[in-house]
Amino acid sequence: MFSKGDHKTDLIKSVIIFATLTVIVIGAFGFYLFSNSQALVAKEVSRDSLYRLQHVRDYLETTVLKRYEELFQDKVVSTAFQKYDGLGLLLDESNGSLGYRFLVLHNDIQNAKLAQEGLSNITVHFLKTGYTVDSRYIYEKPGNSKDAGFLGELSQFPLNRWTIRDGGEGERVMTYLQSLPYGSSHDNAKGYLYLDVSLDYVTGLLGGMLSSKEERFYIVDEDGKTLLTNSEQAVDGFDGSNELAGTAASVTVREEAGRTTVWAYSPASLSRFGWGFYVARPLDSLLIESKKLQHNLFVASIVAAVAGLAISLLMSRRVYVPLKKMMSSLQTLHRSLEKTRLLKLIHGDTEEAGSYSFAERSQFAVAYIRLRSGELDLGMLDHQFHNKPFHWDALAVSREELVVLFVLEPDEPDTDATVKETLRSLQEELCGVCQFSAGYGRTTDRLALVSESFSEAKHAARYEFLFGPSAVVGFHEVEARRNALEDMNFERFEKGIHAQDMQAVSTYLEEFERTLIDGGCGIETAEWALMQLSVCMRRMALHYRLSDRLEIPDMSRTLKEGTLGEGLERIKVDVRQIIAWLSSDAPHAHAETINVIQRYIHEHLHEDISLDQVAELVSFSPSYISKLFAEVLHMPFIEYLSRARLELAAELLRDGQESVTRIAERAGYSNVQYFCTKFKAKYEVTPNQYRKLTRAASVQTEVV
Repeated sequence: MFSKGDHKTDLIKSVIIFATLTVIVIGAFGFYLFSNSQALVAKEVSRDSLYRLQHVRDYLETTVLKRYEELFQDKVVSTAFQKYDGLGLLLDESNGSLGYRFLVLHNDIQNAKLAQEGLSNITVHFLKTGYTVDSRYIYEKPGNSKDAGFLGELSQFPLNRWTIRDGGEGERVMTYLQSLPYGSSHDNAKGYLYLDVSLDYVTGLLGGMLSSKEERFYIVDEDGKTLLTNSEQAVDGFDGSNELAGTAASVTVREEAGRTTVWAYSPASLSRFGWGFYVARPLDSLLIESKKLQHNLFVASIVAAVAGLAISLLMSRRVYVPLKKMMSSLQTLHRSLEKTRLLKLIHGDTEEAGSYSFAERSQFAVAYIRLRSGELDLGMLDHQFHNKPFHWDALAVSREELVVLFVLEPDEPDTDATVKETLRSLQEELCGVCQFSAGYGRTTDRLALVSESFSEAKHAARYEFLFGPSAVVGFHEVEARRNALEDMNFERFEKGIHAQDMQAVSTYLEEFERTLIDGGCGIETAEWALMQLSVCMRRMALHYRLSDRLEIPDMSRTLKEGTLGEGLERIKVDVRQIIAWLSSDAPHAHAETINVIQRYIHEHLHEDISLDQVAELVSFSPSYISKLFAEVLHMPFIEYLSRARLELAAELLRDGQESVTRIAERAGYSNVQYFCTKFKAKYEVTPNQYRKLTRAASVQTEVV
């Protein structure tokens, strides 16, 4: 038994001992963090800046610019061999007689420009003819192009490398110049092809990879001249010969106008184009947080020393609550510095994967979520995934994109089904809050292959274009979709518009959508098919001169953000407008088409003219041209052509002195006997008799 006084003495001793230990522990811990917090922040930011710099350089050179370089590579390389078709044929053209091939090239350039975001222009210049073809026009003389100044200096520009200049429209562009034939020097070149990429577009892409608006990047040439940047502030103090020069990427911390800035530098030797890369990241906001933490730790240590007794007596509240707040601040700071941990892992950098605590032989799968409407943040995921039989981590790539890493148990029987069911359940739970689509990659038990699962997830997510805005698609479901696209019969679509048959067009579009979804074709093929349908729409609008009244949909936006169903609905609306305008103005539209054909026939009567030839001239089918002649001129095409030839022959017989053989040739008849037979069938006399009769009648008229 112990007396009340003994209990009191023991309590006092315990409080004093615990208070002393508390002061020592908190003081030591606080002193360590106080003295090292700023150095830890600077070190972590330096590592992150160096990684971000390398990522910006690799993304620009091996992804963005490489994609544009390969755009027309097949056409350019083919010119190096003895192939007399395509660009190779046009390079040796000297009189411009292959005009239709220039039109085909112009159409190819337009389609390529529409399909490649950020591409400002594609230009092909032929030295022998002087022709220039770009995405806007075909120029017979280089001086007519807005880029005439650059065309005149092509032989002075470096080949097969990117150069920054002022484009013909006044905007700054990155230009890639290739000689034709492929591999030829300036002295042996027969022409040139160059691509212009919008500098604003590239700047926006690289700027989006940075962590804040205050972070700056610079790209400089070997002379230190700034080529590309997202800042008006110059690269001051770095000329390639100071402490940052060398053969390896490096980091330094500098004071600039009272601000501490981390500079990461990649030398020209690491660049495919000989460019230097800088990324500057101010430390102001992070150092302010570090100083706040130092201040809080100092205050906490003083309070612990002065009020040790009270802290000991009320430990459940007086120590736990401040300690929890302090740890929360520390965790927030740590999270801001470790934000790129998952980003590095999904891009193949497993160096810091050890900070994850995984069970042995765990299975990994990556999901890529694309938000269509509403809001979805990491806190909502934490609430929905609570008590689930797996671990997870997530990263908000942007306001509309989330990446989720699922860590599944080694004995999970069907990992694909688990991931899909989890994402479907998430959609149902958040119905009314947000709408999203998702793709997920194959499961792997190796951390090194997590980046591959991420790439597969992004590819699968693209199939929301086919399957709808709420699709959840696994890579294993679309991996086998590589079937070649069957003939989509775009001519049938155009025929429906020509015939003003909305029902036929709707039926075609329904079959079009069903073919793309059920036909097993890949996403790239489906996107190409929709783009071709948009090209048909543009051709119809141009033919009927409706461009000023009809806004053709921009399918590049639909391909990036929309779905196949949304794109087809927009096309259906525009077709209804075209048919409505044609219904109110049909005679005029048909007459204009007939006028074009008539002018061509009368200018080329001495040539061999066919129905297929004139149909190609006006971009219609031969059957539709026959129908137009019957409706507008009330006679078959061949009858009109024969009448025009014979009328020309009759005119030459009346007014000229040429022989019947020569007149037959000028009227398009290679066989004189056949010409005489046709002429007599129409005029009931032979050509010579017709000439004598018409001249006799002329003489009588003069006598009277």
